[in-house]
Amino acid sequence: MSANRWPYSRPAPVQLVCVGTRTRHRAASSVLTNGERIYMTHENGSISSFEECLAYIIKDYAFYVKNGNNCISLGPTTKKFRCALLDIAEDVQRMARNILNPPSHEMTGDEDNIFIRSSFVSLHGYIEKLSSSRMIHRRDGDVPVRDLVLRCGDKLIEASLWQDEALAELYEGAQILVTHLRATIKPNGRAKLNSSCFSSVELPDHPRTREWFTIIGILENEDDLVLLSDSFVVYSMSADLFPGTSSDLLERLPLNVEVEQANFRVHTIQYLEQ
Repeated sequence: MSANRWPYSRPAPVQLVCVGTRTRHRAASSVLTNGERIYMTHENGSISSFEECLAYIIKDYAFYVKNGNNCISLGPTTKKFRCALLDIAEDVQRMARNILNPPSHEMTGDEDNIFIRSSFVSLHGYIEKLSSSRMIHRRDGDVPVRDLVLRCGDKLIEASLWQDEALAELYEGAQILVTHLRATIKPNGRAKLNSSCFSSVELPDHPRTREWFTIIGILENEDDLVLLSDSFVVYSMSADLFPGTSSDLLERLPLNVEVEQANFRVHTIQYLEQ
């Protein structure tokens, strides 16, 4: 076989520029392009083999197509040579970045078309109800899932968080932003939103404030206590902040307290005399 011909399983070397990288769910992804075609790489671990804005000549790799995307698989014999940058048009770079991190339309939850959009949506809201995480078996292994109900304005919207997002530290009453949600219809005909492999869960930073109120009701939620104030505002705190059982706390209701809280999460609490 002549030196300028390549076996079918080993494509010719390719020169590419890394446009972006992303680490999600303990896997690193990169998007690369030569200005004409866009390629993805997926690697186990949190560190990508490529750096953004650098160019490479890749030799001895495997090529495959996944979810409609051209992908490069790096094997033990793959070699990556640094090289001079290519001139990549801005619209090609933007298209590549959108494959790595697709746009997600930010919505309030009051829109009528939230469950009929084919694109990703991002949703602001307050956690009205939060379930415990559960495991669902899939072909590629067990996946954690957590259901929640978001209050968005006057509406309550059901959503499910998958993968790492299901393990995020969340609590009832918290303000939250969930990106890259996809609408689905449950078997009972009710609509809900599911997180995707692009989703992120963000809790806005809030300064701590000191407040005084009376606890009139409590609810146990795993290792947390959910507190209902006399103004019907819901707070959440670690059960360790109360020196006793939830039954002991219930016997002391109504109970005046002074708390330091941020985003309705109690960080310190002082129990005041009645």
